[in-house]
Amino acid sequence: MSELSTIRDKLWSGSINIKLKLNPKDSKNQADIHYYYLSINRNQYLYSRLIEIVLYFKSNLLIPEWCKNLQQFWFETTDENIPVKWNYPIGLSYDLLNLHNKRQQHWELTMNCRNYPKEYIIPIYHDSFNLDFLENYWINQLKQACYVINGSSKLVMNLSKDDVIRLWQSVLDHDYTAFNLITSKFINETQFGFRRIPIRIYLPSNVSDKVLQPLIKPTNEEGESSITIGAMLANILPELFSSGYKFAYPLSHGVLIPQDATILDIFKLFMYIDGFLHIKIVIRE
Repeated sequence: MSELSTIRDKLWSGSINIKLKLNPKDSKNQADIHYYYLSINRNQYLYSRLIEIVLYFKSNLLIPEWCKNLQQFWFETTDENIPVKWNYPIGLSYDLLNLHNKRQQHWELTMNCRNYPKEYIIPIYHDSFNLDFLENYWINQLKQACYVINGSSKLVMNLSKDDVIRLWQSVLDHDYTAFNLITSKFINETQFGFRRIPIRIYLPSNVSDKVLQPLIKPTNEEGESSITIGAMLANILPELFSSGYKFAYPLSHGVLIPQDATILDIFKLFMYIDGFLHIKIVIRE
């Protein structure tokens, strides 16, 4: 196995241990707190386990009818009470909401059944007990990523129904072989080349709340040399990266990205299941 394959496999296998509780105000027995422990892969959605979580807490719900659909459930960090976005892969959410970048044995989250924070989390307009809303959002993200890479979304839109079913199942099963087999039809450097790299950069809250989505070519204008992560960040955020990583540094999958690594290599290794490279910017203290 090559070194790059080893890195890719370690990133794909990375996981987060979560300790979940039901908000006591949504429980019929507020004094009796139950916890649900689960380990979930970083490159996966927390809400892919939502049905499993809801069924675990079903007998404790203040109003049993709440479990008939999934649109009112939401999660927040137990210590800071910050809502967790359902549309972010869980590894990205953990990196963004782990405000002090501390290693934790368990990430403690609270499940809520009321007062959905629509101003912070995309509402779930779905009244059935299934994950169709998550699948629909995910496939739309892949279409966006495909458009950035190829200049068109047709390669995703033209996937057969069976391919889409198998691809979504590979996400739920966290099966890299099956996932890579189908995504290589629209994310394939050899066959199609890369016009742009689908990337999202998350600035720290003390700098800005914006998410940057720059249009990044993998090579310079002459196509002669590859763009590095350090060069890209110095161009996009010169106030933070003109001196390298002196004032800030980038994280993806909880890993510091080397500044001399090429953007294309990092994308191929660190790409999330939605087809994007997600990078968190951390300010040095």
